[in-house]
Formats: sequence, C-alpha cells, structure tokens
Amino acid sequence: MKNFSLKLSKKNLAIIGCVCIFVLFGINRYKVYTQANKTIGLYINWTTTHKAANMAYMLDFVENDSLFVQTNLKNIHTPYSIVYKENNTYKLKQLDY
Repeated sequence: MKNFSLKLSKKNLAIIGCVCIFVLFGINRYKVYTQANKTIGLYINWTTTHKAANMAYMLDFVENDSLFVQTNLKNIHTPYSIVYKENNTYKLKQLDY
C-alpha cells in the first residue's frame, strides 16, 4: 500500500475552512431564495382613522372588484388584515393581534 501525506500549514487550513463555510452559506442563501413563496399583498388597517384610505387602496389592489370587498367587509372582526393574490384569486386574511 502506498501512503499519501499532505502538509498544510495552519494558515492555509484556516483559509480553506473559511472558503468552505462561505460556499455553504452561499448555497444555503440561494436555496432559501429559490424556495421562498413570493406573494404580493396589501396590509390593511381598519381603524377609523385609516378606513377610507385603505378602502381605496384595497379597491385598487383587487382591480376594482367591489363584490370581493363588500363580501369580505361583512366578515371582518379584527382591525388588521392582509389581502393577497394566490392562484389568480384574491384572498383576505385577518390578523389577530
């Protein structure tokens, strides 16, 4: 059997280790970026001071679909909500804080 030996200084070993760690960080960030669910949405504050302005923003966001707005306004029980588009349909999620 042949023996194989490799001599590395501590400095070279540290540099190789740092490069490997940075490559792993880069791979991880790329994986997170490609797997992230990218959704466009609108945060809505239904308190009395912002209600009229947010109603106009919501109508613009849902492309003036007043039926969607009217049906969801009846079911709102919290002062904060998010409107988002998923599979070409608009959805409203109420935030319970």
